[in-house]
Amino acid sequence: MGQRKGRVIDYSGPRYAFTRSDDPFDGLDEYRKAPFLAMNSYRVKFPIQESAFEIGYSNGDLTQKVGYFFEKVDQGMRGGRTQLPRGIEDKTHFSRPDVILNGGSSNFEVKGIHHQDRTPLYDSQMARYSMLQLLNNEKFSIGFDIFRHSVEDVGRNYRSGGLKWMVMTFPQEIRSALFLPFPLVFSIWDPRREEINRSHDSRRGESYSPFNASIMNVFLAEPERAFDFLGENPSDYDTQKFRFPGRANSNGVSFKPFPVVVFKHKNRRKWIQKFKEEFEGKDLYFFERGMTDSEDIIGGDGFLPF
Repeated sequence: MGQRKGRVIDYSGPRYAFTRSDDPFDGLDEYRKAPFLAMNSYRVKFPIQESAFEIGYSNGDLTQKVGYFFEKVDQGMRGGRTQLPRGIEDKTHFSRPDVILNGGSSNFEVKGIHHQDRTPLYDSQMARYSMLQLLNNEKFSIGFDIFRHSVEDVGRNYRSGGLKWMVMTFPQEIRSALFLPFPLVFSIWDPRREEINRSHDSRRGESYSPFNASIMNVFLAEPERAFDFLGENPSDYDTQKFRFPGRANSNGVSFKPFPVVVFKHKNRRKWIQKFKEEFEGKDLYFFERGMTDSEDIIGGDGFLPF
């Protein structure tokens, strides 16, 4: 399998004012004047009873609780349904999108990370989403919604304040959000890209492509340069800029507005056709576990309708 090249550009270091400021809009005037993001519901309901996480979450893992908070934010924005409490214990063996709309045709993977951290795109998850796309037509879509926050010492604060501390704190500390379609995420992850420094997670026992904080900053501030880095044609995408609305609230706590950038592929049908021509039926190493149909990928219970 050949390697795919993009231009190697060094984006390391805090280039932008918003990375050093308490104001998430600092230096992002287009976002400060942008329209507010439309919400399906301006009330985000998050369970503050620990008992809500006893089923399906391994010992109520804090990371998954934080993740579920952002899934509920995403659901408030998009509608649909979230996955609690299903599909958590065996997460390494099959993939379930976090938010599902339109009877399973629109699916979203939600990430909630510190704004200085990378987002790992794990091989197992990306391989399964790639296979799901190969098995479906252009009406099936997968998107990645990445929320970036500035909350420090999450573990220590959670131990003293619990879930109530979470819902009181996170709505005021989200710095930005990036909503990316699968074609763009695949390009970031693509293991054939020789200029991406691949990493290995010893805890999970698998490799991943890091979506670094510095590159996410570029996607937010200068999308054209990010496309250049990936070797993508910016004319293939619509880029929309919004403000997250301050009238939205979580359990009565208002969200502090923050910039949101939304990317949409202009011709998904053409991209999927090209994707299938390149990968369908080929013995690619990231499909090496022999996944051949939707049941292999989603766990065999028919949870996603195909």
